Amino acid sequence: MGSGEKGEKSQIIYAKEAELINDKENRYFKLYNGQLIKTEGNQINFINFDSINFSLSKFGTKSTTYPKIQEVNITLLLSCLIHKFKNEIDKFSHPDLGCTSNSIKNIKQEFLKRVYMPFYIPLIALITCLLILRSKENKDYEFFKLFIFFLVFFIIVLSEISLRYSSVNIYGLFFYLIFPIILFFTIYIYLIMHFKYKIKL
Repeated sequence: MGSGEKGEKSQIIYAKEAELINDKENRYFKLYNGQLIKTEGNQINFINFDSINFSLSKFGTKSTTYPKIQEVNITLLLSCLIHKFKNEIDKFSHPDLGCTSNSIKNIKQEFLKRVYMPFYIPLIALITCLLILRSKENKDYEFFKLFIFFLVFFIIVLSEISLRYSSVNIYGLFFYLIFPIILFFTIYIYLIMHFKYKIKL
């Protein structure tokens, strides 16, 4: 340790193990198997300990806590995204949402999940309607039913993956928005054409 100015005090604590204790009266670290080094002027004292309590009550926090994004009102999410679009993100201020460059990705994902994810539900419902194309008496009915199951599973997984990429670049966003619409109308038109053909027969 270097020498300090006369009257200058400092202390350093080393410990092999530590435990954060929170109770109604106090908040502190319980330190085990360590050493306390105290300096006062040119004097240095070493104190070994088996356990010691280090109170945190005198330390304030500079961090700001916000509710989880999943708990924030959707209008706040939209407002944050509008500020980002206008390059005015620094002007956004609300106690319930930290709208920053670091959090904007998660905010985009949460907004799309609430607004657009429900559109995948009609798609999944329409896919399951494909089961009516096979009769239970058909030999391949069980295989077709299994195929529909894996197709629905694939759509759900793809929706989650594309949701993550939707906040990364415009291509991910475009795919996330367009894919369910194209697939929905493709299956819908196929079903219409199929039943029209059946009626003609």
